[in-house]
Amino acid sequence: MCVIVYKPPEAPLPKEPLLRICWKRNPDGAGLMWPENGTLHFIKGLMTWESFLEAWRSLSGRQDMEQIPIAIHFRVSTSGKVDSQQCHPFPIGAASASLALKGRAEAAFMHNGELSQMDAAEGESDTMAFMRSIVRPLCCCNHNCLSDKQALRSIDEGREESRFLMMDGRGRTRLFGDWIYDSGLLFSKRSYQPKRRLPAAVTQPA
Repeated sequence: MCVIVYKPPEAPLPKEPLLRICWKRNPDGAGLMWPENGTLHFIKGLMTWESFLEAWRSLSGRQDMEQIPIAIHFRVSTSGKVDSQQCHPFPIGAASASLALKGRAEAAFMHNGELSQMDAAEGESDTMAFMRSIVRPLCCCNHNCLSDKQALRSIDEGREESRFLMMDGRGRTRLFGDWIYDSGLLFSKRSYQPKRRLPAAVTQPA
């Protein structure tokens, strides 16, 4: 059910081995977003580890990256097709804008979990249905959506057991649901953790 990695401002950048674990367990596409000069930048539809790593190294190699928030989403499909447009984040704007694979936006949305109440169209993920029916009507023309308590409450009421992340061009970030804090970063689930090897069984002498 995907995993979101959120790096708050001033937190250390996630290491490549950790990101590799996230990819291996959620290999149906990746995307990331970050604020820059008052605008949210995003790239998604990264359908191979190599394409993700190229995008990540280009971004993380810049000198200012530890100072700003960054959100990364790794997808494993539970509904909808496996293609680049189903990847996160989804820019909050016109319907056509939410399908863009790279660009700028006022704000964008990521989801980890399942939304069983969504009436998704054929080939549409539950996240895309939630964007279409809930997030976009509340936030598309609302330039202060991330400060609008009523809008945020309505989004949270539709969350079920999912985790959401919203970010805008000013770097304001809203997390919904239960998150895991680990070494300065926040994770939407534990699939970033390496599997522990159990000790070999010891046979006691008769």
